[in-house]
Amino acid sequence: MLSERARMLGGSQTSGMRNRARKLRAEGIDIINFAAGELDQDTSPNIKQAARHAIDAGKTQYTDTLGVRELRELLARRITEKTGALYEMEEVGFTAGAKQALFNAAMVTFQAGDEVIIPAPYWVTFPEQVRLAGATPVFLPTVHNDFQIDTAELARLINPRTKGIILNTPNNPTGVVYGAGVLTETARLLLQHDLTCIFDECYDALVYAPSAHHNIVKLVPEMRERTILQQGGNAVDAAIATAFALAVTYPLAGNLGGGGFMVVYPGRSGGEPAVFDYRETAPAAAWPTMYTREESQFNHRAVATPGTIRGLEMAHRRFGSLSWSQLLEPAIGLARSGFLVDASLVRSTNETLAAAPEHPELQRVYGKPGGGEWQAGDRMVLPDLARTLHLLATLGPDAFYTGPIAERLIDEMQSGQGLITAEDLAAYRAVERTPLTTRYRGLYDIYVPPLPSAGGVCLVEELNMLANFDLKGAARWSPETVHLMAEVMRRAQHDRALYPGDPVFVQNPHWLTSPAYARERAVTIDLHRATSSASLAASIMSADESTSTTHFGVIDRNGMAVANTYTLERRWGSRVVVQSMGFLLNNNMRAFNLFPGETDTKGNVGTAANTIAPRKRPISSMAPTIVARNGRVLLVTGSTGSRAILNTILNILVSVLDFDMPVQEAVRSPRFSQEWFPDHIRMEFPERLADTVRVLKRMGHTVVAPSPLPFQGDAHTIWVSPDGTYVGAADRRISGKASGY
Repeated sequence: MLSERARMLGGSQTSGMRNRARKLRAEGIDIINFAAGELDQDTSPNIKQAARHAIDAGKTQYTDTLGVRELRELLARRITEKTGALYEMEEVGFTAGAKQALFNAAMVTFQAGDEVIIPAPYWVTFPEQVRLAGATPVFLPTVHNDFQIDTAELARLINPRTKGIILNTPNNPTGVVYGAGVLTETARLLLQHDLTCIFDECYDALVYAPSAHHNIVKLVPEMRERTILQQGGNAVDAAIATAFALAVTYPLAGNLGGGGFMVVYPGRSGGEPAVFDYRETAPAAAWPTMYTREESQFNHRAVATPGTIRGLEMAHRRFGSLSWSQLLEPAIGLARSGFLVDASLVRSTNETLAAAPEHPELQRVYGKPGGGEWQAGDRMVLPDLARTLHLLATLGPDAFYTGPIAERLIDEMQSGQGLITAEDLAAYRAVERTPLTTRYRGLYDIYVPPLPSAGGVCLVEELNMLANFDLKGAARWSPETVHLMAEVMRRAQHDRALYPGDPVFVQNPHWLTSPAYARERAVTIDLHRATSSASLAASIMSADESTSTTHFGVIDRNGMAVANTYTLERRWGSRVVVQSMGFLLNNNMRAFNLFPGETDTKGNVGTAANTIAPRKRPISSMAPTIVARNGRVLLVTGSTGSRAILNTILNILVSVLDFDMPVQEAVRSPRFSQEWFPDHIRMEFPERLADTVRVLKRMGHTVVAPSPLPFQGDAHTIWVSPDGTYVGAADRRISGKASGY
């Protein structure tokens, strides 16, 4: 086992990481982490986000990691000298932030005459940036097609002129996980020859082996939740810290003013699995017919009583191990010091600000200082939100519901004729519920939230129906498999529109999730012909939900796992920012059936189970999911995506559980969804499955591409291998990453 000095972890700006970096430098190892970006849209249609952590002004992140302030002036001078050469490389397709970060790292590390070893295949700009620094790239072929480093060849290439190695993640759709043995030997060679290691995060490659994590060099970004785990926190602690951090860095869905569901599997920590329901509730003054069709969804009347803070508080009281204030520290730091915005957030922020001139506080808080549009690599600072988070840390969750934050929230409601009162906030309660479960194919225990999560109910219904068919009799993307899954989705989505409601207000049919009912539904499936959605029940259609939720999962060394999905409903919620508090409020009143008794083919639903009532929770498609086998977590997943959420999850479960697909491939693979109405299959990249689509059309299906977004969901997933290795599969469709330690 390698000593502490061989643990090379890049990308953190925390004092602990700086101290560790100083110690390593004192012992002869330089560690520079540069944050490489993704290929741009013109270069690769599958990877459309810009640099996720482009270095601010080219001189912040890795110099802080090293703790070397003296490098700043040198960097600024050399960047100025080389600007022309840098910008001439735009045609290669890399984002400027990523190129600049690598360029800066190379410029302060290597000199003329130095040799730098680069494993192939490599990002095209690597050798060019090394040459710009005056050094010579030396290429190291990787073994076969698994992209593993040949450490014997690496040792042979090292000579007195060798000054470093770039451990890059190769340019392939899944990224790569370097084996522990390979990385351990690479680390030994770095120590022996006093080499500098620069490593990237073009793709996340999560490796976490509880029995050998000290031996592994990480090729993952330093995420805030890792710090919580390293402090001794558990998965629930890390999930709470992540939820607060996302309220800062992902304002279109991460939130303080929304709601959601958290599923916890305690693992070796003991206890039974639990669900924390912190879905928003209608204010006491709400009534079933309060809306007109002309009323905007982006106003104070659309705001339901938020549940996020009470939900996180309940999970912390039940399972947390670190103090509440510790869990808010990372988010406070992000809001106070700022964070670098990526292309996805830039696009969403600029579009929302342009569409919402009537919301001055939104413009003030999220507008770019000095005016103009945000650009990838800009730093967003949120001082008002930092103060709010500090109040939550020092005064506790009550600050939000009965304290100073509550007072400002009520002032905001009154200023815009909102319905939430001080009594609504004081009366709000999160609910601990027993997970809804099924044993899929007699092997896999599925844990999802019960109602008001209609997504959990329908996912169980879908799995129970599929259990009546042998999917392995055909290929994963065969017409037979897609047809069968689409028909199962169609029937579950029909039931979702007809039956579920808040269990406090509605007597929900218990048989919806029973295997017997699933068998009854399964026998109605024609294996050779699509069912007409109208034939299931012509009197009701299916209402749309927001695509702007966000999902994440966490697992710790003791096997405790968390799946959490939460939302503001529409993107950026109501667009109402509480004045001087800096946080957004939801518009989840729009998740109810707004017009009782009125159902039409445009997607408006008036069924009684989900109509507005005081203090009622609207149903939701959110379905954070944990899969266990023989008492041990196997899979943690969930997704964004409105009514397609449960179908996105179903795609991943079928790929992994029925077809033994590697988790990265399952997350990356095309997805499809049949949502009853509209009566079609929405399929990502249908042109890639042209033969399957032709057969499906002959069977009576209509197949269309997703719209307006070209993808379905955002399903970050964790898989636990038979040997106990944790593998994180980040979904690249919107934004996200896997991280570990």
